[in-house]
Amino acid sequence: MTDARRKAAGGERGTALITALIMLTVLGMFLIGFQALNQGELGFAGYSRNSTLAFGIAEAGEQEGIKRLNLFGAIPGTTCFANSMTSGATCSGATRGG
Repeated sequence: MTDARRKAAGGERGTALITALIMLTVLGMFLIGFQALNQGELGFAGYSRNSTLAFGIAEAGEQEGIKRLNLFGAIPGTTCFANSMTSGATCSGATRGG
């Protein structure tokens, strides 16, 4: 009887090992996929952070420019600034107030 049991169990001996290996492989693939997804999210978060910082810096530069214009007496609608790097630059189309 022991020989009959061994023969019957002999065909199922490696089933648990194969099942465990398949489950570990599937779990490993899930982990690799999750890790790739996580890396992509980290990249998007970095882009968002950089965009927010750039917008804040641009807005601060705009405010600094307005402050300096007001400091030097620029009056909206009457003050004309010409490009000093271009020869013969004029203030065409500027509104001159009185």
